[in-house]
Amino acid sequence: MSDHYSILGLTKSATNAEIKAAYRRLVKIYHPDKNPNNPAAVEKFRAIQEAYDVLSHALSRTRYDNRFSSAAYSYESPFAQAEKKQQARTKKYTFTEEDLKRRQYYKEHYKQQNPRPKVNSEEQKKNFNEIKYMLISVPVAIALLFFIINIYNRGKEVEKVVNSSMADSTMKKVQEYIEKQDKEKADSMALNGPIVTSAEPYKELFGPAKVDKRTLQVVQVTNWANRDAVVCVVDAKTNNVVRHYFIQDNFNLYFEFLPEGTYYLRNYLGSVGSFVKDKKKQDGSSVGMFTEKEQFQEYTKDTFTISLNKRDTIAKNILFIKEDKEKNLIDPEKFFGL
Repeated sequence: MSDHYSILGLTKSATNAEIKAAYRRLVKIYHPDKNPNNPAAVEKFRAIQEAYDVLSHALSRTRYDNRFSSAAYSYESPFAQAEKKQQARTKKYTFTEEDLKRRQYYKEHYKQQNPRPKVNSEEQKKNFNEIKYMLISVPVAIALLFFIINIYNRGKEVEKVVNSSMADSTMKKVQEYIEKQDKEKADSMALNGPIVTSAEPYKELFGPAKVDKRTLQVVQVTNWANRDAVVCVVDAKTNNVVRHYFIQDNFNLYFEFLPEGTYYLRNYLGSVGSFVKDKKKQDGSSVGMFTEKEQFQEYTKDTFTISLNKRDTIAKNILFIKEDKEKNLIDPEKFFGL
C-alpha cells in the first residue's frame, strides 16, 4: 500500500490546509505540461493526484488510515493461536516404577472394595423426562406471552391511526409549507450568497441541466488555470449548453449522467474570488461575471463522445490561454449566446 502522506511530504497529523498547500506546490512542479516527454514526472503527478483525492476528504482519509494501520502488524491465524494455548496448557508427566506399582495396587484392591453405587435407570429416565418437558414448556410460554403483547400493541397502533387520521392531512400541509419555505430560502442563498464549486450561476440563462442516468461515463474537469472558472459542456451539433458549473482554482469537478452525444468545453475565467452575480443585461436581467482578468475560451475541435456502452472517465483540464494561443478565445456575446 502506497504511503499517501510520504508522497505529499506530510505526516499523519497534517491538517487539511497543509494537505492542500502541499498538493498545490507539488502539482505545479510535476504537471505534465511542465514536464513534456518525462514519464517519471507523469507517474509522480498521478501518485500526487491519487494521494490528494484520498486525504482531502474526511471519510476516505479515515478509511485509508485504518487500512494503513491494520497492515502495520503481522497477522496470526486463530488456529495458530489455539495451538499455542493448547501447548501451554498441556503438561508432560513422568512416572517412576514405584508410581506404576501404586496405580496397579489401586486398581486391584481399592476399586473392588468401594464399587460405584448403581443408578436406578427408571428414576434417571423419569428425571430426564421432567427436565425435557421443562425445556420445552418454558420457551412455548415465553413465545405465547410475546404473541399476546404483540396483539395488544397492534391494537394500540390501530387506535392511534384512527384517532390521528384527521390530523394527517393538516400535518401534510404544514410539511409542504415548511419544504416550500426551505426551498425559497435555498434559492435565495444560491442567488445572493457566495458562489462555490458545483454551483450553477447561469441556470436561468442556459436552462436546467440535461441528465440521462443511463450513461455511466464521467467527465472529470480539473482547473489548473490559477483562476476561477465557469465551465460549460456544449452539444457539438446544436451548440447548446447542456450542463455548466462554477469551478474554483485547483479543484476537480465531475460531470455525470450526460446524455449520449458529442460535446466540447466552453470556459469563462477570471481572477480568484472576483466573481459577482449582478452584471446587468440589456433586457434588465442580471448575469454573473468576473470583475478582474476575464477570459472566454472555446474548444470546438477538442470534442469528446458520451456513449451508453462505456464506463470510462474522460479527463479534461482548464488552462489559462496565453497570447500566442488566441485562436481558442471568444467574445462574451458568444459565450452567453447573445
